[in-house]
Amino acid sequence: MIKVLHILPNYFPRLGGIETLMEQYFKLQSDDSEFEHTILTIKRKNQSSTERTPGVLHLDEINIPDLQNSKDILPQTLRIISQLRHVIYEQQPSIIHIHALHELSLFAVKIARELSIPLIYHFHGTVTEEVMRILKPIVPFLHNILVVSEAVHQSLLPYLASDIQIEVLVNGVEDLFGLPPARSKNSENQILIVGRIEHEKGFDIAVKAFGLILQELPAFRLVVIGSGSQLQSLKILGRQLGIMSSIDFLGDLRNEEVIQKMDQSNIVLVPSRAIEGFGIVAIEAALREVVVIASDIGGLSYTVEDKKSGFLVPADDPIAIAEKVKEILKDPDSLEKIRKYARIRALDLFSTDRFNISLESYYHNLQIREKNRASK
Repeated sequence: MIKVLHILPNYFPRLGGIETLMEQYFKLQSDDSEFEHTILTIKRKNQSSTERTPGVLHLDEINIPDLQNSKDILPQTLRIISQLRHVIYEQQPSIIHIHALHELSLFAVKIARELSIPLIYHFHGTVTEEVMRILKPIVPFLHNILVVSEAVHQSLLPYLASDIQIEVLVNGVEDLFGLPPARSKNSENQILIVGRIEHEKGFDIAVKAFGLILQELPAFRLVVIGSGSQLQSLKILGRQLGIMSSIDFLGDLRNEEVIQKMDQSNIVLVPSRAIEGFGIVAIEAALREVVVIASDIGGLSYTVEDKKSGFLVPADDPIAIAEKVKEILKDPDSLEKIRKYARIRALDLFSTDRFNISLESYYHNLQIREKNRASK
């Protein structure tokens, strides 16, 4: 049995790209699988364990205090390290798989090294100088690196030694309900945006673009799914633009509910202003044959094939989004071709089967490398 301990920044009820990717992977594990997966995540305020466990074999949580505002940083930090070391020692994993940079990442790398446990560091987003400044103490210990796209790979190269192996493992996205429904006239009046409502995700850009769209297409509605630190600011912006009556804020929804809302929409916006590593929402929309308009940055430039599987526009440009929406709605025949091609491409390049096989092959190869290294 290969025991993999996954250390994630979040899990249920919060489902961002990382959590959705791994939830789909865990869900497809068979009862006779040779892998046993444990999730270790951070206990967030107002989230109970009962909400966070569906589809997970094991779940341990570490409560993270607000270290930035704490007067006793050292004792709090030592307590976190002690808790983390206890969980890892108790679980005795064959592999530790760290997903993204978060409060437990640095500690977990050091503990894995202490206990001689093979470790994978999985970059799900593009790397900045700030991220690498935080990771600097552990960079010498990162030998098994996974990235979700070539864009992430390229962003890492300036910061790592040339002999470090980096493997691109493109995300898989579940084809949840099979064939999408035929598009209805009602769906043509709904635009969807979904994800974490944070500055880098550009939800405010979508709202500004929607204000411009309404000037010519007053029957349209904007559906906003998600939560985050910018939610209240987004609502204030909607009120300032006088368009709140045309926006539906639905909060966090389960993935199945998100897909259902996609089926009721004609366009999905992915207006990220920071460089995305991949862009799972864009592929989920493609699988449902919903037209995607995304920022032409990072992994999105690969996830969306411009003018073939969707449309790319300059980042941080609400006017470009609004003009693209109005432009493409004038050519329904071309839109139909794009929808069909987008689904075929997504099934071919971004299947969960391909992701699962590749990930488990990586685990196997890591085990072989570690055995060979230990025998020398």
